[in-house]
Amino acid sequence: MKELVSVLMSTYKEPVVWVEKAVNSILNQTYKNIEFVVIIDDPTNYEVIAFIESVCQKDNRVKLIKNEKNIGLVASLNKGLKFCDGKYIARMDADDISMLDRIEKQIIAIQRYCADVVGANTQTFTEQSVCKEKIIYSSSWACKQVLYWCNCCPHPTWLVKKEIYIKLCGYRDIKACEDYDFLIRASLAGAKIINCPEVLLLYRDNASSISHVNNYHQQVIAEYIAEGYRNGRVMALAEINAFLHSEQYQKRMLKLKACSQKHKTAVRIKLSLMLRNKYIAFVKYCDYGVRKLRKK
Repeated sequence: MKELVSVLMSTYKEPVVWVEKAVNSILNQTYKNIEFVVIIDDPTNYEVIAFIESVCQKDNRVKLIKNEKNIGLVASLNKGLKFCDGKYIARMDADDISMLDRIEKQIIAIQRYCADVVGANTQTFTEQSVCKEKIIYSSSWACKQVLYWCNCCPHPTWLVKKEIYIKLCGYRDIKACEDYDFLIRASLAGAKIINCPEVLLLYRDNASSISHVNNYHQQVIAEYIAEGYRNGRVMALAEINAFLHSEQYQKRMLKLKACSQKHKTAVRIKLSLMLRNKYIAFVKYCDYGVRKLRKK
């Protein structure tokens, strides 16, 4: 019998039409042995609650957890992990859409390559258009190199062995960077991280998402915890909290904001320039890794 996969999704203020598409994309997966753990983190989002409750009545694979009050993404995910019974845990965001063969392909990859975490390529979309797919790196070697500088696996594409979540005690409360921090801790604990090169998720470009709203903060914190990873260690929460209240943090934030005022994409340009030299050195190896992965 196929292994049980728990799909973990938290909802906040997403409109019900978005949530419907996300939910349907999971329940209609070609890989059928799943359970769907849905956490409602906005108890006043009555339309979404009513929709999920109606789905629960039709499909017993869905587990609904309603928070009495908003507790945030990290706390909601950690709460949801306690309800996950599968050997593997897949992440999903309430405003995205999974390809119908996503889980099936990721299960094949995680077993074939003896991996602990499997992400996938994504394609960004809005209500008006579909953008180009994001370029990601497939091999474990390439993912590790990218991780020294930034996130190597889009969070809503993850398929993770449950034992990794247990070993790391879930997510740490690092606003807008809980996923990057998790991957760093997983890597330092010896986890093998890879990506499926195929597009397995449509990623909604949502202006109200956490990554958009906390763009500056996210990049400054990511750079800070990456420094720890490059030195072979996990930044302690006390260190991160001290940094958040430091003059150094304020200076980095002001620098990023100054750049963005000059050009709308200056923040991303700055990040790209910082990573460019590192990327160039191993891009050819990444391409080789992808080709090798596809041939096996």
